[in-house]
Order: sequence, then structure tokens, then C-alpha cells
Amino acid sequence: MQGTMKFWKRLVFASGLGLVLLSVSLAEAQAAPTTQPQPVVVTNTASQPVPVTGSVAAAQSGSWTVGISGTPTVNVSGSTVVAFDDSRSYPANTSQFFGPIDVSAYKQIRIAVGAQDTLADPTFQVRVYTSGPNNTYCLLDDLQGSLSSGGVTKAYDVPGRSIYLSVFSPTGAIFIEATVWGRTN
Repeated sequence: MQGTMKFWKRLVFASGLGLVLLSVSLAEAQAAPTTQPQPVVVTNTASQPVPVTGSVAAAQSGSWTVGISGTPTVNVSGSTVVAFDDSRSYPANTSQFFGPIDVSAYKQIRIAVGAQDTLADPTFQVRVYTSGPNNTYCLLDDLQGSLSSGGVTKAYDVPGRSIYLSVFSPTGAIFIEATVWGRTN
């Protein structure tokens, strides 16, 4: 009997322990506490830049200031100078010669001739002669001008060592100004 009693005691103890464990396991489980999501910050170093592809539409907003750091080096090769400048008055139906004008130091020249007259719109002719072999001069260009057209201006690659200008006006007494610029670059 004592063995039977021990058995029943153990059985009751084991059953009680089982009920306690069963009640604990059946109890409502609580979820773990949640936290708010936090932003992720990634820092790239200069040796690991973020790759960028494509294009970005951008527009200027407000005023901008643009500057130059340091002192830039600027090389100006050659320059433009007045090689010849002369003005004269002369009667109608005569030619006036300007020159010889030494242009040997220039790579390019520009000729400008303007006129004034007592007539409403004087016309004039400008002939440009260039030095040739054996001290001869050859006709390089024959230009027509008037006061209303603003005169005559034309650029040339240097055609020789020197040039002459011949100006003729059939319309009346005229005041003429001739200028030649030379460019060394």
C-alpha cells in the first residue's frame, strides 16, 4: 500500500506540474516592444564617391558671382596699329595718290577710305596698288564708294612690301580721308 500511495502521490504531483506548465504555455504571449524606424546615414569618402549617371535639369536662381582664382596668364601675340592716316581736299575729276605705304611688317592690313562733298552723296573710286618685282606696282583692287555707303573698307593678307592708294571722284570737289591698319599676328 505504501508503494501504491507513493505512486499516486507522484502521479498527482506530476499531473499538477503538467497543469501548471500547460496553463503557462496557453497564456497569451505578448509581442516584443516595437521601436520607430531610424534613418540610415551613409557617408562616402573622396576615394569612394557616389556614381552619378544621366543629366539633371537645373536653372539659375538669384544672382550669381563668378570669379577667377589667382592671376591668369594672358598672352597677346601681335597687335593692330595705324600704319597710315592722311586726309586731303582736292578738286573734281582729279586723282589723289597716297603712298607708298610700307606694309612689310604686317600679316594683314585693312584699308578704309571715307569722303565728304558739297553734293548730297559723293561717289568715289579707290584703286589699291601693290608692289611687284623690280619696283613696279600692280592693280590689286578697284573699289567704289559713296558717302551714303559709309565709304570703303576692305581687309587684305599683305600683298607685298608696300601699297599705293589712288582716289578719284567725278562728282565734284571732295575731302577724302584714307587710313590703313596693320595687324602683326
